[in-house]
Amino acid sequence: MHCARRNATGSKDKRAGCVACRLQTLLISSSSAQLPTVLTVSIAELLSSSVNGAMNLLCGRSLLLLHSILMVACQASNDSSDRPRRFKPHEIANTLPKSSEKVLVDRYVTDTEAASARVFRVYKPLLPHHHNQCDEYLYVLSGRGTFWMEDPKSQQEFGPGELLYFHKKTVHSLPDIVEEPVVFMSSDTPRRSPDDIHFENPEHGSSESWGHDRGSDEL
Repeated sequence: MHCARRNATGSKDKRAGCVACRLQTLLISSSSAQLPTVLTVSIAELLSSSVNGAMNLLCGRSLLLLHSILMVACQASNDSSDRPRRFKPHEIANTLPKSSEKVLVDRYVTDTEAASARVFRVYKPLLPHHHNQCDEYLYVLSGRGTFWMEDPKSQQEFGPGELLYFHKKTVHSLPDIVEEPVVFMSSDTPRRSPDDIHFENPEHGSSESWGHDRGSDEL
């Protein structure tokens, strides 16, 4: 859906809406290291898309984007991704919901160009899917289930203390939850953006069926 507003002649000017949609996607997919540049470009392009840069002429979509820019700026000011940090994955796992309508809920604990780290809990079977951006290391913090990589015939049970590894674009699945809670610590190399989830059958879901939390539980 395009966002449109009327200019002085009464014709629709969709430029601000299109710019807003594009920049909002860019903001969501950007890593912490990219934020200063992305924020500068976003604000400049957004203002230039309005008539005389007047704030009261920005479309509703653009105002929502400005809100997103401010939220991201606040997050960036509190995020020192380049310095050493320390976390307790089991304590982070305890903050995840006891139940969810989502297939899984994950919390990003670090998010840089080189890699991202997450703690996530699985609530429902994960149907076959892959990630285009990164290799993935999954360390089992708790729970038991079954998991396969590349070929369904490779399916085996997993449990606490095991490490599962696969290259980017490798199809994988978690068909069964045997014992809850099923919680993983994931390291993604390089960084994986939240929307890099591609089901082999598109009818099985999308990135929206996974819940993401970029909050930090640093010690």
